[in-house]
Amino acid sequence: MNAIDVLKENVILKEAFLLSYGNPDRRIGDLALQIQISEWNFTKKFFADWGIPADHTMAYKRIQDLFKGDRLQVICRNVARLQIDRVGRNPELLLADTVAPTADAWLGPLTIFGSGFKTESETLNSLGEHKRGFFHWTLHLVDGRIDIVARQLELPNFPDV
Repeated sequence: MNAIDVLKENVILKEAFLLSYGNPDRRIGDLALQIQISEWNFTKKFFADWGIPADHTMAYKRIQDLFKGDRLQVICRNVARLQIDRVGRNPELLLADTVAPTADAWLGPLTIFGSGFKTESETLNSLGEHKRGFFHWTLHLVDGRIDIVARQLELPNFPDV
């Protein structure tokens, strides 16, 4: 099963936190994302496949064991387009003064409230004849939207099923 299908079938990217994004291995054409996860971010299928207990505390501990912590690592290889749109979500954010966040308040704007893959989009079609084999992934965050068009997706720390 390819990584996109694994992600679609096992992970619910709602109320997860996008902690960081950047170029792994110093390659400008690749994009690495670190997503903080908990027991709430997985499907019933994942719980069944891995025998995750229903108790939240035990489930969280088991997920930390499987992922070696509370981070899901995602790498998009051969990124053709990357767009971060904060204006479309909330243009007033651009006018706000930067304020030092409180202990956990910094996570609020990084909250993912939706995610989806598209097989047809204007962004994907902009690749013209080269779009074959590429995917378009959108992450909706409280503070913006990230669109990624890339050829390959990897989940380096996802447990083998």
